[in-house]
Amino acid sequence: MGWGDDSCNNKLSFICERYQDVPENEWSRLDGALYYISQSSMTSYSFARKYCQDQGGDLAQPKTEEINMHLMTLAGDNSYWFGLDDINQEGTFQWIDGTQLDNNEFPAWSNGNATLFENGRCVYQQVDNAWRKLRCTSYLRFACEKPPSPRQILPVRLMAATPSPYGGGLVNASFICLLGSENEEILTLSTRRLVRLTEAINSDSYTAPGDSNGASSVVLRQTLPTTMDGLGFYECSAVTASRMTSAPLGILPSTRQWQPSDGRFTKTVHVGDDITLSVMSTTGMVGEDGIRWRKITDVDWANSLIGMSSGSLTHTIQSASVSDAGVYVTYEDGTLEQHQFSFIRLIVKECPYGRWNPPLCDRLCDSCYNGGVCHELSGTCICPPGHAGKNCLQACGMHKFGWDCEFECGPGQPLDKCAGSQICLPDPYGCTCLAGYTGIYCNETCADGMFGADCLQECNCTDGADCDDVTGQCTIDCSQGWSGSACQESDSTGGTSSSFIATVVGSAVGAIVVIVIVIILIIFLYKRRSDESATTKSKGKDSDSSPQYENPVFDQSKTDVHTYQDINTADQSYEDLTDPHTYQDLKKPDQEANYEELNDARNRDYVNVPGI
Repeated sequence: MGWGDDSCNNKLSFICERYQDVPENEWSRLDGALYYISQSSMTSYSFARKYCQDQGGDLAQPKTEEINMHLMTLAGDNSYWFGLDDINQEGTFQWIDGTQLDNNEFPAWSNGNATLFENGRCVYQQVDNAWRKLRCTSYLRFACEKPPSPRQILPVRLMAATPSPYGGGLVNASFICLLGSENEEILTLSTRRLVRLTEAINSDSYTAPGDSNGASSVVLRQTLPTTMDGLGFYECSAVTASRMTSAPLGILPSTRQWQPSDGRFTKTVHVGDDITLSVMSTTGMVGEDGIRWRKITDVDWANSLIGMSSGSLTHTIQSASVSDAGVYVTYEDGTLEQHQFSFIRLIVKECPYGRWNPPLCDRLCDSCYNGGVCHELSGTCICPPGHAGKNCLQACGMHKFGWDCEFECGPGQPLDKCAGSQICLPDPYGCTCLAGYTGIYCNETCADGMFGADCLQECNCTDGADCDDVTGQCTIDCSQGWSGSACQESDSTGGTSSSFIATVVGSAVGAIVVIVIVIILIIFLYKRRSDESATTKSKGKDSDSSPQYENPVFDQSKTDVHTYQDINTADQSYEDLTDPHTYQDLKKPDQEANYEELNDARNRDYVNVPGI
């Protein structure tokens, strides 16, 4: 077994390496920051900084006497690195955040002397309570500083749903707000408009029209009027003593001229992503020249026209930013007030994929499967309708949905239709069809090989076989490299499919059989040669003409012998051959650590820090 090269596209198991997190109880809080002094790890300045950065912070910056005294108390009688050096320019001291040391002099309370040890470029706290310079490759303990861990703000377990996403103005057009089980008391559950429909603002601009009916403590139904006032973007809101969560949803008029090309009213992207919003005509009667795009905001309704996309069925945003988030309206020029428009709500996630806690985005999200997305304020998964659980691996089953699969759609249920309904969850999830449905109007079942909400998830069954439209379960084994109840867990995360196990076992058995055959063959050949040798010896004893062998004698006089002394004829001794310069002479005083020193520092740090 050894190293080998392979295609970078192959799916293999992998090993990760990182520093072990320092437990929260080992950090000390002072004025809104956390501080830590390494207890056993001693390393160079650069590796100390790398360690602190892996903890979500950096080397500590004792810019005040209070912080300096706090660190000294934590360190006891030990010296330690902190974040001050003159690496960029000798004699000019900078903190690691880029700010320069005041007057370029150590503060009086540090008892330091910046002129000592000219070869040193990094600053440390000496045991005798004084700041000193030292070579950056020297080994010391170190002080880390980081902001407090973010408080998780979990979303209220709320969702919104409508059986009539394209029924604005029709009888029975409505939407419902659904609450999952909560540990905290719900103070209010309400509905409102997300954006107003007209430029003028009045007392009813954000009031959801129609009648609101609380069918139970966990269900609130909003029945909309049979007028054009029934269309728009709404939101369900739930408030507790410590949290507020909303779930927006859209309802377009039945007389609309435009609608989203894929039928979805929301799009979710990450900061920096490119996104194209696209609509289609429902009548085919209006040419593209008359199309207008607006981004509706409460700040500047009148000047919200997006001129660059006028006359086009699409609007492209390159490298999206948080300011691009909002509701984009498409309409025919001159008909905005007639409310026959389409709209798409763009959700922009501030953190990159797999991260949460904006704006730092320094926390890793839970792994979310089956189309689940990471909630940016908690790192937890918001699961698509039809799946639940910490990682969205629990399939609810046919026509069931909810944070704990507690709701069901169909006649007699709060959501009386399954096909044709759209279900919306708190940002950044948005709105989709129920698991097992897809199409512009959410009334089509999944094509072969697809499953889940909007049928966006691929089946991973052996030989490309189809899976259950709702759960993703395979009637046969998972394909190689996948495992789990719905074959959605990659074996690179530690799972192993039954087909893969069978392949490994079969290969092992085959190898054992081959080895046994080879061993039997070797024994047979050895026995045969032994028998032949015995026969030859027997014949030799009976022969009178056995060969006689001479025993040659070594004649030293016929050899050219050189002793060790003869060979070592050079007058130079070992000392003569060596260069008089020592290692210390060759190394420049301010030279940074070479590879061997850094590698040794890293190894020592790994040994001394538990779990690394």
